[in-house]
Amino acid sequence: MQTRFLLALAPVLILLLVTPLAPRGLLNSRAAPVPIQSHTTPWPDPEGITILLMGEDPPSRFPGNLQVAAEMGATWIQIAFPSYQRRFDTSSFPVSDRRTPSSEMVSSAIQSARSLGFKVAIHPLLLIQDPTDPHWRGQLDPENLARWFRYYRQWMGNIAQLSERAGADLLFIGSELSSLQIHTMQWQHTADEVREIFSGWISYSANWDDWQQISFARHLDALGINGYIPLSDGSEIHRESLVAH
Repeated sequence: MQTRFLLALAPVLILLLVTPLAPRGLLNSRAAPVPIQSHTTPWPDPEGITILLMGEDPPSRFPGNLQVAAEMGATWIQIAFPSYQRRFDTSSFPVSDRRTPSSEMVSSAIQSARSLGFKVAIHPLLLIQDPTDPHWRGQLDPENLARWFRYYRQWMGNIAQLSERAGADLLFIGSELSSLQIHTMQWQHTADEVREIFSGWISYSANWDDWQQISFARHLDALGINGYIPLSDGSEIHRESLVAH
């Protein structure tokens, strides 16, 4: 079975709230083998950029970022957006937050990208809302694990429905939830439920330091790796240098 890896880079440098993905080598066939489920459609080897979509964005921001992406030669747009749970030990979510874009906003973004010929990946981020909580999403420890996963599957199911209706091509069913990745059966159940709704490729985005620990990888079409690799070490950023990297 062919091994596939999708490397999602989140560099320090931001251009118009666009986070560039590595333009080459997104699939690394020489990495340590992780069994991945084969999709009926050949894996597309995405090349593109990530646009962070926020609920507070002015209407012109996303179209402007799409234009930048087109000028950079991107063929894929990964739309990342946040949802929130109150604290690291919360068992139910999401909570209302003005930073979370509405379903209509996400759907419109997908359709706008597709209308310009881009392939679209959807990357939901589950974050902690309480600014006094010192934890990050890789340290979630819900008081009631079974309840948390029920809410998670409901949340992800809603996103899968939206993504399917709007015509997205790839959906990440999780992002850097490191402390919860050991619950293999729960994630297999999540992946299976998403496949019943969403007809595109599915992935999970692991943090760079624990991607080899994804025991449910065989239920995915590709394993995402968040690398956080800067594309420039200078104070002045030029579009040409980003594209060259």
